[in-house]
Amino acid sequence: MIHKAAKQGASWQFSLRALFLLTLSVAALAALARVAAQLDVLVLGILAPIWNTTRAIKFLRHTRRVPISTSIGLVLSWCILYVVSAGPALLVLDQKGWMEPMFARFYAPLDWIYDRTPLRDALEWYLEFWWGLMFRLR
Repeated sequence: MIHKAAKQGASWQFSLRALFLLTLSVAALAALARVAAQLDVLVLGILAPIWNTTRAIKFLRHTRRVPISTSIGLVLSWCILYVVSAGPALLVLDQKGWMEPMFARFYAPLDWIYDRTPLRDALEWYLEFWWGLMFRLR
């Protein structure tokens, strides 16, 4: 009986911790949105693969199998990370003087996405922020 009550207390404590973290996360994203919404996109693009990877690792530890939905989420989140990494890569590669050769080779698929998909406006919106930031930092 005591063990069962302790378990209930632990789950209640976990939910308070989760609520606190959720509140803190929303506040941080709202603060970043006031600076630039593109920073929210970057943060979410980084957190998605981290969350999906840890989820896949948990499945592998317990069942040695990863559900197909988790596998699809893992692949999609890593693709999103690839896209959102292009912004900070503009800054880093420009500072190092490697802008043309490295960016053109590694991010060539983004040129294809930009030219042939309806994501053109979204990519422009995201990359223009980083492009402008790059010129302000020069």
